Amino acid sequence: MPEQESCVSGSIKLGMPKIKKSAPISKYPLSSTQTGIFFLSQMNHSGLALELCYQLILRGIPDDAALEKALYALEERHPVLKTRFVLDEGKAWQYIVSNQKLNISYYNFLHLTSIERDSKLKQIIQTELEQSFQIFDSPLVHYCLIRYAADRTIILLKVHHLITDGFSFEILHRHFAEFYNQYHKGGTLISSDESTYSDYVCWENELTDTKYYQESKSFWEKTVKPKCDPLELASDFPRPYPRQYTGSIFEQQLDQTSKKQLIHLGIQRSVSLATVLLTALAIVLYKHSGQNDFYIGVVVNGRSNLPQLRNIVGVFSKILPIRLTFDPNMKIGDLLQYVNMQLTESLDHQLYPTHEIINMNSNQKSADFAPLYRVLFNMQQTEKTEIDWDGLKEEQWSKLDANSSMYDLAVHVFDNNECLKLKIEYCTALFTEVTVSYIVRHFKKVLSDISFALDMPIHHFDVLDNNEKELLRQFQSGADFPFHPRPIHVLFEEQAQLYPLANAVVDRGRTWSYQEVNERANALSILLVKRGLKSGDSVMVYCNQSVELVIAFFAVLKAGGCYIPVTADWP
Repeated sequence: MPEQESCVSGSIKLGMPKIKKSAPISKYPLSSTQTGIFFLSQMNHSGLALELCYQLILRGIPDDAALEKALYALEERHPVLKTRFVLDEGKAWQYIVSNQKLNISYYNFLHLTSIERDSKLKQIIQTELEQSFQIFDSPLVHYCLIRYAADRTIILLKVHHLITDGFSFEILHRHFAEFYNQYHKGGTLISSDESTYSDYVCWENELTDTKYYQESKSFWEKTVKPKCDPLELASDFPRPYPRQYTGSIFEQQLDQTSKKQLIHLGIQRSVSLATVLLTALAIVLYKHSGQNDFYIGVVVNGRSNLPQLRNIVGVFSKILPIRLTFDPNMKIGDLLQYVNMQLTESLDHQLYPTHEIINMNSNQKSADFAPLYRVLFNMQQTEKTEIDWDGLKEEQWSKLDANSSMYDLAVHVFDNNECLKLKIEYCTALFTEVTVSYIVRHFKKVLSDISFALDMPIHHFDVLDNNEKELLRQFQSGADFPFHPRPIHVLFEEQAQLYPLANAVVDRGRTWSYQEVNERANALSILLVKRGLKSGDSVMVYCNQSVELVIAFFAVLKAGGCYIPVTADWP
């Protein structure tokens, strides 16, 4: 089942200039989306999160010559695949290489055993996912043609995000089969008069002189200029510096009944399913951060429902920073309408350059954090499309996921005819799988209950499931829990050895790891012993609630003393 581009779109404004065929020129400026990706590519030296790789598996005996001709035809029909990037006086430009050779690698597994084939395939895929394109080198496309077995061929298509997006891969998929069939039957490539990505780039640059551009600029200035602290979800590890892109994926799904319930809610409140899901995500983020003013990056397809763009390969998708500022006493139903308003207004101004929006906010220009938003939301339509290959059967067409994450969390929701599938990409430098599973559990809890809680204030909404509630109830009632024969400071030391960098204390905006707290407690306990503390001595500690109080508590126990907290309020 292929991944499609985001189903969040919006529509084009009236009075906008029409896209028309542009005269060939030696070089083109970058589109607004390309400019943002180019900036990220300069900050992100790993490059892993900026490349897309898809796998195509064909059953049957293919016509190798037709396959190769079809790949050449793809690059002729979509010249953006032959793009080269250059810097001229500090500004990035792009131009098309007319005589670009096919960047393809061939592999033959026919002489290998079944086990050797699987091992070799994993190795090739891992190499493709780990190796980065150098963006100033052409081409930014690589194909792998793998003869896995006599009747099975695997083709890998890897393209830099600077020149393509998810929806473009579906166009490439469809055209690849069409061109193959044409060449396999002895035909030739039919030229096309359709617009190309360079036409879109020229059209987009004309928007700067329109009323729409100025109105959009004013809208985004009002949205992002007021100060907003970055979203800080409770994490397992302190935020690394410099930023790390290691990631993993956690998957779940909602059944058809739950999906129908959410669709009904959307119809009842005149909002889209995407709005309902985004509202639920906002509630979960509020519960896990305590913040009620933050951004969520929402992926939009960027083609603005323009028919001329439906068959153009290029990078159109973009991420809109949707700012949500709400009173925790607001009712859930009112929050739903508010999120819908924020999303709709942002979509109306989606053609304004994203990098210009980011630059409006002077508080977030660090290369170590995602601009404005740290959590991504992407609602996608998925449908099973039958692609015909002459004499072949397509077994699989799928996106290969690299072990990387550009964001703290990226929530992808795939909508098909049966259910909603959740795929959560998360930064493993911040979260463990267990923590992400709790976030997803709470997200599903909100989705299951939101229809029945529209009149409830946000802060009263309970995201805990029954097992978590019971555990909390037992703890608050003083129920007996399993007794640990070892003292608490010993358990803390063990935790510091197992997870030294995990978050132990959050105090006054700073996070302290287990290792930091343990080392400071050790130093203080040594000092207490030197000052004459003996085993069993009582030690009164006068200190406000802070990390220093935690350190003092463990230091007294480590030194063998009896910890006695005192405050000025006690007699």
